[in-house]
Amino acid sequence: MLRPLSAILLISSVLPVTLSSATGKPLETVCLWVALSMPVAVAAGFLWTQPALTLWNTQPRLLIRRLAVVIACVSAILSVPVSQWPAFVAFHAFQPELERLAERVKKGEAISSPQRIGLFVIYDASISPDRVPCLWTDLNVSGKTGFIQCSDTEQFRYPLWSAHKMSSAWHFVMEE
Repeated sequence: MLRPLSAILLISSVLPVTLSSATGKPLETVCLWVALSMPVAVAAGFLWTQPALTLWNTQPRLLIRRLAVVIACVSAILSVPVSQWPAFVAFHAFQPELERLAERVKKGEAISSPQRIGLFVIYDASISPDRVPCLWTDLNVSGKTGFIQCSDTEQFRYPLWSAHKMSSAWHFVMEE
């Protein structure tokens, strides 16, 4: 009973980290999920691979497969804060809808909020003084997080804590 449960726990430990990134949450939230998920992933990985250690002489491939799954899960968790790959994948899946919303913002249309676009919830859609459309997924008082539509973050005159290029015209940014 413990082995299937630990395998499920190991794989599900990756979900909070990837979903927090894929929904456009701030890096602090993603890192919190990393800190909470890593001990669960390591403990579940140990519980899942431990029985395979006793079978090393007769079934070495079982241990190798299980270790590969554990390494893949831990690597997935650790790679999210560095690369924001779930946000990148989700952005490209819903880019046409984000483009349409940005066009409406450029035209000066009133945008009701919050507005869901795929996995993202846009809490504020505005245009900066530099005429850069901003689609904010988090309105934290210490700095907003979201998507800006400009070819280079230098065009965006606010102090940025982090910027990930999503495409030639879009960045996922976190203000200071």
